[in-house]
Amino acid sequence: MSSGRIDWGLSPQVRKLAFVFQDAALMPWANVRENVRLPLELAGMPKKDSLVLVKQAIAQVGLQDFEQSYSRKLSGGMKMRVSI
Repeated sequence: MSSGRIDWGLSPQVRKLAFVFQDAALMPWANVRENVRLPLELAGMPKKDSLVLVKQAIAQVGLQDFEQSYSRKLSGGMKMRVSI
């Protein structure tokens, strides 16, 4: 049996893994803001603390006019930007 090790040159505190699904993975019953906020909520961040970060993220991908929109009203590209 062989074994191996990947040395990223980063401390365990800094090292993180992220991925993006090929298809947008959104909660259809939640609007854009709620979908973007979900990872922060799962990480235990209080809602009042996450709202500023969520607004910044939504603005960064150009969807600030769609915060209240549900995924069924978004184009494919917009859905991907929300999921990222």
